[in-house]
Amino acid sequence: MKLKWTFLLVAITLSLFVPVGFIYQEQLEEIRLVNPLPSPTFIEFLEHLTNWLFWFGLALAPLFILIAAFYFLTAGGKSQSIEMGRNIILYTLVGLLVLIMARGLVEFLQRMWT
Repeated sequence: MKLKWTFLLVAITLSLFVPVGFIYQEQLEEIRLVNPLPSPTFIEFLEHLTNWLFWFGLALAPLFILIAAFYFLTAGGKSQSIEMGRNIILYTLVGLLVLIMARGLVEFLQRMWT
């Protein structure tokens, strides 16, 4: 029964897009797409995206270190809170290492191909 409803939903969804292609087929020469992105090429877009993600991750790392310090300071001898703070610091440092290595790998590949 569920398969029947899924098939019906997919058929209705696909049937909505088919007439649109026939209506606008004659006007395809007149349609011009404008790039809304600040990057003219896809490679430059990926460079901007990875650069933004790198700096965003780099900015979040001190915040997570402070959160781990809060866990350490408020632990009061509870081993669970101390372990949580230790894990947060460990995962933050591993994340920073991955960010820096990924950035280095991208730079290395770009210099090798240019």
